[in-house]
Amino acid sequence: MRICNWLTMQCASRCHDRIYSWADLAEKMALAEQEGRSLPELIPRCPVCGGSMQVHMETDRNFIPDMESRKRLEIFLERYHGKKLVILELGIGWRNQLIKAPLMRLAAQRLTWARFLSRMRSGKSLTDWTGI
Repeated sequence: MRICNWLTMQCASRCHDRIYSWADLAEKMALAEQEGRSLPELIPRCPVCGGSMQVHMETDRNFIPDMESRKRLEIFLERYHGKKLVILELGIGWRNQLIKAPLMRLAAQRLTWARFLSRMRSGKSLTDWTGI
């Protein structure tokens, strides 16, 4: 399962493998924003190569896997193995496979003890995607 964290960023050219938090910077950018524009000096630059930074999500071959998040997921799954697990996803449309597909696969792999439930805007009830 691929994991990404929208609260972090990385060098767009992947000159190194460090992942950076950008929550504080995002807040500064929002406060300094004027007419939809941010101050140029607040636009994040790679501290190593000076190049552009990008949100840490898998878009190309430069994606840096977040091994710490993967390890936390593995520990969680180990701890609750065999216990009933419900993956409740709210408000993510069927087209957003970046988030939806890995969770659906997780539920399918643990078919005897996991359920993937999705609440769509247009639907009136939860959709059970177990086994997909």
